[in-house]
Amino acid sequence: MKKTIISLAVLGTLSGIAHAQTNVKIYGIVDTGFIKQTDADWKMGENTNNRIGFTGTEDLGSGLAATFQLERRFNLNDGTSATDLDWEGAANVGLASEKWGKVRMGRMNEISNEYIQSLDPFFQNGVGSMIWSTQRAIRIGNTIRYDSPSMKGVNVSVRYSLSTKTDTGTDNDGYGVGVKYDVMPVLLQASWARQADSDNSYIWNLGASYKFGPALVSVAYEKTDNKGWLLGKALTNAGKQDTAFVALKWNVGPGTVLGLVEYSKLKNNVTVGNDDNAVMKYALGYDYKLSKTVSIYGNISYTDYDSYQLTKALRGAYPDYAKSSMAYAVGMTYRF
Repeated sequence: MKKTIISLAVLGTLSGIAHAQTNVKIYGIVDTGFIKQTDADWKMGENTNNRIGFTGTEDLGSGLAATFQLERRFNLNDGTSATDLDWEGAANVGLASEKWGKVRMGRMNEISNEYIQSLDPFFQNGVGSMIWSTQRAIRIGNTIRYDSPSMKGVNVSVRYSLSTKTDTGTDNDGYGVGVKYDVMPVLLQASWARQADSDNSYIWNLGASYKFGPALVSVAYEKTDNKGWLLGKALTNAGKQDTAFVALKWNVGPGTVLGLVEYSKLKNNVTVGNDDNAVMKYALGYDYKLSKTVSIYGNISYTDYDSYQLTKALRGAYPDYAKSSMAYAVGMTYRF
């Protein structure tokens, strides 16, 4: 009898320990294919960043949970790291509550990028992606971020990022805020951000989407004031930028048609000069699902630039003489 009582006590203790253990999930994306752009040969590359990540939650009681996320990016075709960061994706720890929302600290998505990325049918990936803001920061470190719970479809996100004190004369702390209304079939959102150590540069955007039947239509506008610095690094494309796009996602059978038309204008840019210089981009893609986790894709885009200087500002090392660019990509994605 005594042994039975002891055994039950041990089992009860172990059960309590098991209940407190962290629930860890492993996830990832493996993607590769072939890409061709004007003035460049066919090459192997990715449409979506390859990654492996870990998320964890632990129930602390009273509706409160501890959370963490770690994510590593890598180049599939040669096995190298995508950047010199060990955890180029997310790297954060926090607390979450259904009633009060969640707070995270560390490295995480930048709010303004997260918002406009959700409206781009290509999710800012591959040859079909929208033209990025010159102040784009996908993920930022040294940051604390709060996301509210949904209040009748309204969500609020705010973040604060510490300056790294680069002593360049351009140091400043970073701030960001986003407000979203998401009640199907309507999504409305707005965000504003000032990146850390950017000489007080800023970016803001507005966006909306509407879903009807198998289709989702999105529109967005983004404005950037780039003073030549971002996260303590000097940029070569300082100036003002205005961007707008209309996009479409249409479910057709087991696949999805993706479409985007975008207009972007740079002004007072150190590369293109004081004149307005515009670029038009047209992108079309199809993502065909072989299963819930595996898909194959084909994307094509055409980009037309007003000037050779604008081509250089947005295409970097590509030849100046190409005032228009075609790009193609075919490949396969496995998500787990």
